[in-house]
Amino acid sequence: MKLPALFRELEEVAARLGLSVVLDRGNFKGGDCILEGEEIVVLNKATPLEQQARHLAEALGKRDLQGIYLKPVVRLFLDRYQDLGLFDERTQATQDS
Repeated sequence: MKLPALFRELEEVAARLGLSVVLDRGNFKGGDCILEGEEIVVLNKATPLEQQARHLAEALGKRDLQGIYLKPVVRLFLDRYQDLGLFDERTQATQDS
């Protein structure tokens, strides 16, 4: 599956989880947050699509995906980032140190 199609699949999974995906330009990397009680994922339009997909995968990886159908390629993509430890906040904090 090509990256644009994979990204659309990730967006659909986010929508099924009640996450809004916002694409905007600015001086930020991107990630998930809660704004006025709504869970959102903010992605920077100026970054490559691969990086946007990674940020979206990180946000999805923090949520319970059991019971949600994921196409095998989407699950593989999410598992790839999980295997790298990108969803574990403790691992990320030690990598940033």
